[in-house]
Amino acid sequence: MTGRTLFRFRGPMMTHKETDEYREILETEARRVLAEEFHQHVPKEVPIHYFLSYKTEGRLAALRDALERLERGTFGSCTLCRCRIAEKFLRQNPTTRLCLYCALGREWGSEKDLDVLWKMINSYTGPDTGS
Repeated sequence: MTGRTLFRFRGPMMTHKETDEYREILETEARRVLAEEFHQHVPKEVPIHYFLSYKTEGRLAALRDALERLERGTFGSCTLCRCRIAEKFLRQNPTTRLCLYCALGREWGSEKDLDVLWKMINSYTGPDTGS
């Protein structure tokens, strides 16, 4: 893994447009889960947080937490390293609290494992810029 550089983004987390897009993604998923798992239909004009406030575990709790982070302005920022989470990874895992590097890096130890990890990170963040 010598000579490789992982570009980790700092700076502004999201534009207003991106925030609105993710809010729509998260609220749509919450409505789907409420309908499928709890047989609760939530009209689009009713704020979803009324239905999520009493859910304390599982997918709905993760969605509620993500919506709260969106409102606080910390959505899309890794809770460990504070870097911006890669767009591809966040789109596939909108409730994630960790960047791919932090989520996977702590569980990998050997050089062989790190090479596999590097390939996974690049599949989300772009091509390998190292040697």
